[in-house]
Amino acid sequence: MARKASRTSHERQSDSSGAANFVKGGFTIVELLIVIVVIAILAAITIVAYNGIQNQAKAAAAQAAAKQAATKIQTYAVRNADQYPADLAAAGLSNSGDTSYQYRVDNSATPKTYCITATTQNTSYYVSSSTGSPAVGACAGHGANGVAAITNLANNPGAEVNTASASSVGSNGTTIARDTTTRRSGTGSFRATANGSSAGFTTSVGLSGGTSFRWSAYVRSATATTINTYGQTYVSGTYTPVVVAGGDTTVSLPANTWTRVSWTGVSPHGASYVALGFLMSGGATVFIDDVMITTGTANYAFADGDSPGWIWNGASNASTSTGPPL
Repeated sequence: MARKASRTSHERQSDSSGAANFVKGGFTIVELLIVIVVIAILAAITIVAYNGIQNQAKAAAAQAAAKQAATKIQTYAVRNADQYPADLAAAGLSNSGDTSYQYRVDNSATPKTYCITATTQNTSYYVSSSTGSPAVGACAGHGANGVAAITNLANNPGAEVNTASASSVGSNGTTIARDTTTRRSGTGSFRATANGSSAGFTTSVGLSGGTSFRWSAYVRSATATTINTYGQTYVSGTYTPVVVAGGDTTVSLPANTWTRVSWTGVSPHGASYVALGFLMSGGATVFIDDVMITTGTANYAFADGDSPGWIWNGASNASTSTGPPL
């Protein structure tokens, strides 16, 4: 009986030792954390690799689309006395699936020019008559990587050559001249001097009735002063005010500081053009530069045909200009 009891005690010790060994064989918290970190690193590497492969596939598709489009355009020119197609349809191109095209051509230039942008899943490549092979990005004047191009409707944004498109407001009028000393950019600016009360400065732009817009410009004064947003149009023989969103706005101009003045409105129904700008106090002189007028209410940074990626849609500093938002 004593031996049997001894064996039972030994068995109990073995069971106890086994249990202890089982506990010692588990993962510690530190070990679990290491495993989790390793898994997270591997997952991150996999995601990065996947995104890289996906981006490469988009780039390859956009490059192929641009190259194929250029081949069609050049083939058309060979068959049509070196005239490039007037539009995408003439070239046998159209948007399809994830791929879209933008195209511009000038058959009156010497030499003739074209540029086409192909965008696949927000990745853009372009080919032009001067590049010959696909290059990353977009043609000047085109939207890029899924972001649409915008147009600055101001024909003469900064009085680089003259004061065309600028006009005075008020019974006593405003004297408007080109100034080359005080300017924010380029070589000139508008200088406006109010000859009486409620005089002002406006720039004319073609906008059909019911079109929402945003007008903006940088304005500077030698002394602190205020101006009031203002717009009008000529409809059926009558001058009609343009309704300013939120009501007429008074803007304070600190001395000797370029201040961006910006406001939105809707052109009156029946209008074909509007004159947009501001009113100022009698005797005040202000300088105006970098005028921008866009449809819609978004507030874009100033750009014109001299900005990177932008083009003039006609003569420089005498036409609208188009390009990607900057």
